[in-house]
Amino acid sequence: FFKTSFEMKNKGLKTILNETKKHFNDKKMYLTLDIDVVDPGYAPGTGTPEPFGITAFDLLEIIDFFSPQIIGFDVVEVNPDFDNGETAILAAKIIRNVIGNISFKKDG
Repeated sequence: FFKTSFEMKNKGLKTILNETKKHFNDKKMYLTLDIDVVDPGYAPGTGTPEPFGITAFDLLEIIDFFSPQIIGFDVVEVNPDFDNGETAILAAKIIRNVIGNISFKKDG
């Protein structure tokens, strides 16, 4: 089971999120974020930039949608040597967002 950025564009992010949620049901998940899923226009600092990737806002929406199910998380393939720090900053913001979502879920 996988979805591509082209499917997201054609079907819409909400449809893809709902199809994915239906596939995984309400199972708990560990999320590994390979930063190269994000278009290099937003995250050029990776060893394998992938044109036509998702936007940073799409990524936030995906994480927010699944945060009630996330029990662990990591980010891989950030390479600050390949940009001026923008990918590392994006990764840090995403990590902060996930921690906040998981913390709020436990407190709320």
